Amino acid sequence: MIIDIVLATFNPDLSFLRKQLISICSQKYDYSKCNVNLLIYDDASQNQKDVLLLLDEFKSASWSIQAPTKNVGFLKAYSHLIQQSSSDLIFICDQDDIWDDSKIQTFLIKYLKLKSSNIPIVFYSDARCIDENDIIIKNSHLSHMGYNVSKTQCQFFLKNYVPGCSIAFNKSAKELYLRTENYIELHDYLLILIAIIYGSLIEIDRTTMSYRFHPNNTIGRINRKKIYILKDIYYSFRYFFDRHSYHQQHVQKTKLQLSYFYNTANWNLQKNFETEYLLLTNIEKRPYAENYSQFISGADLGERCIEKMLFTKLL
Repeated sequence: MIIDIVLATFNPDLSFLRKQLISICSQKYDYSKCNVNLLIYDDASQNQKDVLLLLDEFKSASWSIQAPTKNVGFLKAYSHLIQQSSSDLIFICDQDDIWDDSKIQTFLIKYLKLKSSNIPIVFYSDARCIDENDIIIKNSHLSHMGYNVSKTQCQFFLKNYVPGCSIAFNKSAKELYLRTENYIELHDYLLILIAIIYGSLIEIDRTTMSYRFHPNNTIGRINRKKIYILKDIYYSFRYFFDRHSYHQQHVQKTKLQLSYFYNTANWNLQKNFETEYLLLTNIEKRPYAENYSQFISGADLGERCIEKMLFTKLL
């Protein structure tokens, strides 16, 4: 079988990227059962020459590197790589994390038990959170995001708890992704939703990587000291008007996302999600929106407050 790792880079910190590449090259897996390829797309980084020089240090025959001069954004970059892949299993990879050397093998064991299945399958694992100095600041990213293992997977319809760098998916999930990618803001979130509705979302009960939080994260961010919460609130409300349009679009897209999947696959939805959906979108149930702030990911406290107010108003 063939495994593809898709990695999009943009203005990466070269020291972080080096550590990620080392961790990929250090993977320990059963070479008799799979071939692993790395597909890289540098999205017109300002330091593209340095990025390419670094990649050349590690490059092997199984690597494919694209370096266009026009920036398309990380969503299109990853979609392009996913579309190009023809592998049995696809891993999404970030430019600044560190994989455990057993990550591929851990996912491979789980995949081989289900490889005969034709339904869309997405596998995900937990990750420890590290800072720019590789110091562990959270032992569990899932716990940090508030994931509740006692709840059904319907909780994913209101928030994505899993970063794309900790998932892998099969061909069937890829095919549905390419058909529905216009209905979601984030590629990894779309894959999660496809798996829940049309196939299977499978948790690997093991931490397989270190997920890096630093000031330049595209999505993830974490505060190491509680005092920063006040700072977050101050700056969030300071640029409220600048961000108003962004948050309004985010909330509207969340409602569009819910509506799309509800109308497309309501025959296959679990009953408890249907209840949640109706509460979330029913104008007569506005108090339910008071809970919306806890479902916003990738935003600091001040921004969550802003989105809660906007969402309440837009219902």
